[in-house]
Amino acid sequence: MKHNVLKYLEDIRLSILDIVAPMEFEILLNNEIENGELKKEINFLLIKKRSGEELDTGDHISVIDSFVEDKLNYYKEYLEGYNFKNSPGFDELNKIFRTSLKEAWD
Repeated sequence: MKHNVLKYLEDIRLSILDIVAPMEFEILLNNEIENGELKKEINFLLIKKRSGEELDTGDHISVIDSFVEDKLNYYKEYLEGYNFKNSPGFDELNKIFRTSLKEAWD
């Protein structure tokens, strides 16, 4: 039974990889980031990382800091307006998950 479950999970993983091709970071960066200065700073960090330079903590990069802060604030505000009372709880989600596994195993 354990082997069947592992095989099933592996099959799902392979199916997902067939459907959703991995996206290179540069493609994502170029399609999603319009701010030229932000893009330049991110590319600079990528060049340093690819060169094998070990990146530890460093100076703050204000344009990246601002971008991250703006995104965090955006999602915080977005979630403040979300009505979580209508969302299923963990018990309900666990029940759905177990039912799905049972159907897959049978």
